[in-house]
Amino acid sequence: MTTSKKTAKKAATPVIDPYLPETGNFGYRVSRYELELEYKVAINRLSGTATITAVTLASLRTFTLDLSDALSVTKVSVNGRRPAQFRSSDGKLHVALQEALPAGAAMTIAVRYGGTPPD
Repeated sequence: MTTSKKTAKKAATPVIDPYLPETGNFGYRVSRYELELEYKVAINRLSGTATITAVTLASLRTFTLDLSDALSVTKVSVNGRRPAQFRSSDGKLHVALQEALPAGAAMTIAVRYGGTPPD
């Protein structure tokens, strides 16, 4: 008597970025990153502003950006407006907007941050 076991195939997690497969977000597509950085070598202090140009792929009220735990965020704006809330945890910057952006909307996100990068 032979019994056949059916093995469930695991659904493969889609990859957003092949260079960093564990990162990214499906709610928007980035078209441009602009970085303004200042690094003070003597004290190992990095500060800067990241400006991200993107288009929403779905209606978005909240979204995340990848962010090193070594950096803290002091200011966030989306399309020139302050979000309802932002917070950092577990390598992500979580942003909650005042109002949802519809799918296909242009979005410019500016993030001011600073910290001490690991050696």
